[in-house]
Amino acid sequence: MDEWAETQSLLSSLDEAVLIIDKSQRVDPRHSLKAAHWLNKENLAGEKFYSLIAPLIPPEKAPAVNKYIDILFDASKVEKLIGSLNPLKSVRCQIETLNGKIESRQLHFEFNRLMQGNDITGVKITLHDVTQTLEQAKALEESKIEGEQQLSLFNALLSTEPDTLQSFATSCRASLNRINQILKSPLHHGVDQTETLRTKGEVMLVEMHRLKGDASALEFKAFAKQAHLFEFGIKDLIKKPDLQGDDFLPLTMQLDKLLAYTDAVEQLIQRLAIDPASEKPEDERPHDPWQHLRTLAHTIAQDEGKQVILTTTGFKEFPFSDDNRTLINDIAIQMIRNAVSHGIELPKDRNSVGKPAHGRIDIGLTQLSDATFELNIRDDGTGIDFASIREKAISNGWVLPERIGHWSNRKLFNLLFKPEFSTKGDTSEHAGQGVGLNVIRDRVKAAAGTFGHFMRLMIVDDSRIIRSKIERIQRWEGSPFEVVATASNGVEALQLLTAHDPDVVTMDLTMPELDGIACIEALIGLKPSLRILVVSAISDEETGIDALLKGAQGFL
Repeated sequence: MDEWAETQSLLSSLDEAVLIIDKSQRVDPRHSLKAAHWLNKENLAGEKFYSLIAPLIPPEKAPAVNKYIDILFDASKVEKLIGSLNPLKSVRCQIETLNGKIESRQLHFEFNRLMQGNDITGVKITLHDVTQTLEQAKALEESKIEGEQQLSLFNALLSTEPDTLQSFATSCRASLNRINQILKSPLHHGVDQTETLRTKGEVMLVEMHRLKGDASALEFKAFAKQAHLFEFGIKDLIKKPDLQGDDFLPLTMQLDKLLAYTDAVEQLIQRLAIDPASEKPEDERPHDPWQHLRTLAHTIAQDEGKQVILTTTGFKEFPFSDDNRTLINDIAIQMIRNAVSHGIELPKDRNSVGKPAHGRIDIGLTQLSDATFELNIRDDGTGIDFASIREKAISNGWVLPERIGHWSNRKLFNLLFKPEFSTKGDTSEHAGQGVGLNVIRDRVKAAAGTFGHFMRLMIVDDSRIIRSKIERIQRWEGSPFEVVATASNGVEALQLLTAHDPDVVTMDLTMPELDGIACIEALIGLKPSLRILVVSAISDEETGIDALLKGAQGFL
């Protein structure tokens, strides 16, 4: 047997995918059968290497592959020093298996020069299937991360007050049991299967979203992360046009992990089954059962590169029933998420408009009667971005551009409560799911409550008495306004506009430095959506008409 035939026989018997190419990238007749199988061609001889691998690899790899092979045939380049430039070190390819199925495999293309003296006669290419190796490395890394998360969860559990821990465990177990029952419930004959499954998914989504909020507030990060993955998985499923019952099977594995976490919490509670007050020094006994809200605000702010201070008032004085406590907690958690993710600006953006680097969220609870309370949540962020709401509604196809231009801010505000509506561009663990506000609204309605928002008001008048009078009126119970700024003239008003971003302005007309008419025109130029109400003693009709023509909406 001659040398060529011997080489061919040796390559054919190899259980590796090996081939040789010349300088023109043509495949040598000597190649292994496995290479022919993987590259889906019985006879590779004479074929261009790149034309063989093009269907397998991402198209953007083409220029780099051709250049790399040219370098391999350049004897002035040291082979050992160019290996790190290999563009095919690890690529995801679609390979046909021996049973004819197409599988996604991770391949490593190894290139080695073939030398005859000082001449490069060819390049040997060996294809290695590294799928299993990478999957094992990934599983090992995931196991390491999961171990670290469990340790972090355990530390967080130990630092949580026993009564708070018990409340979380009880609520968590109930929610997971409800989700488990939904997953197990059979489908009835004669109903639209896809729509029924989608409804089941939406119910589970609401349960998991609330559970994730509770876990995040208590800094149970491993639990919150797993809940987020479950939530994300449901959202993907309910978008499928032909949803099947088997599509929910992967969720059962994630649910098992959450149940295991819950078991760990309950076991820890049993081990710590002592009277917490008797084991602590006198000065450590009192604790704030709402501290987790401040922790949540800090955690979200830290994740998003922001700074936030959260204050609560009225909570210590309020006699909570279990239902009221749960409702207030769930509302506060969702609104804190919204405030930090959507409203509070980055420190550099706040400083640029004269605000302190720390954003502020104030949550106040007031008892109006034995059975009625009012929960007010305010932040000093940018306020509701009505322009973004318009853009999102148009992009969702909910309303035509020419129609939404006539919508009031109140009507735009109501869009925030539609399921799946979010103005946040990206989805994170804290925001962008479009789940929270509609759920909170429904729960408030179920408790015979109402849900509204404050409009940010700026008062512009050169009379201190008038400014104080308008401010006092707006502070009456039930007022939909929050006074965010007052100005004594038009110049001050323009300076305060950017920093405080009011929704509504009351405007005097006769003021020094910049009068009301000129100020109205300038304000509308800076913020076209601004609502301006002229409050003036001037009875001149022509002046009032001029104010309306410049952009004011009313005259008193």
